[in-house]
Amino acid sequence: MERVFVTGGTGFIGRHLLEALVARGYAVRALTRRDPPATSPPGLEWVLGRLEDPATLRTALDGCSGVIHLAGLVQARTPEEFFHVNADGTARLVEAVAQTGRSMRLIYISSLAAVGPAQDADAVDETTPPHPVSPYGESKLRGEAYVQQAPPSVAWTILRPPVVYGPGDRAVLPYFRMAARGWHVFLGSPDRQFSLIYVKDLVEGILHVYACERTHREVYFIADPVVYTWRDVAETMTRLYGFDRPRRVTVPTWVLWGIAVLLEAWSALRGRPTFFDRDKLQELLEPRWVCRVDKIIEHTGFRPRYTLADGFRETIEWYVAHGWIPNVRRPVQVPLSGG
Repeated sequence: MERVFVTGGTGFIGRHLLEALVARGYAVRALTRRDPPATSPPGLEWVLGRLEDPATLRTALDGCSGVIHLAGLVQARTPEEFFHVNADGTARLVEAVAQTGRSMRLIYISSLAAVGPAQDADAVDETTPPHPVSPYGESKLRGEAYVQQAPPSVAWTILRPPVVYGPGDRAVLPYFRMAARGWHVFLGSPDRQFSLIYVKDLVEGILHVYACERTHREVYFIADPVVYTWRDVAETMTRLYGFDRPRRVTVPTWVLWGIAVLLEAWSALRGRPTFFDRDKLQELLEPRWVCRVDKIIEHTGFRPRYTLADGFRETIEWYVAHGWIPNVRRPVQVPLSGG
């Protein structure tokens, strides 16, 4: 049984990935910073430790033939925190992998933010010079550089997903809650464009790439090929809840800047990162977070299979089943454009 070491297994994407790996028959060793769950499925072993601890990494890698590196910060109080975890943590992991002296598979989950938004009417692709617009994006790009410096024994692949959504995700939960009440709330222009990927499609893509030799020492964007707008997202959500004429409100940019400043101040007082600051707002207001996925399709044949409507429908059902949003109106089965 092939053993895979996973970092970030306790996060939103990581939980889906661990479930899929175990279901595929892999033996999985997962890193956790906190006490592991009392019970785990057969084939899943938890290792208590941190990316900052080289000894833990060496122990965790013993007997593993591959690594899937998901762990990283998406919120931080300072740019230094982003670089400490997303860049330096990746460097330590790459070094630990190299020190095993064995041939090793390594998948690094980076981000579209490492390259930045499209600067014109086209979309970014793997030939686009990186121009991250936030410390988060810069830290993920630095992590990519450390991966690419790995010795030849490390068969690495870098994947750059855009926004990921799906069951268990708290980042997009507020939008689903507003849609459940029949509201379209737009933060800035509703016509800003972006790429998305459903978490189950991302996990399937990770497993597909992991097993494909053609992908060794390559970088790929991985996303739904369809380009969406915030208007598409809002209309899809509310129509799934049966609202044909939702109420619409657009929050002006100047209000968003004020909210970001206030939340940063509150974050400083609490000593904890905030989910929304001026860097996040700068990312949010970019008009085209759009990437092309031609390369991964050409090299592997992988294509996401979930439409936007199907992904949102499963996400809503999960949120309702777990009490995260009220079941105010049963989602309806309606054909939707743009999905």
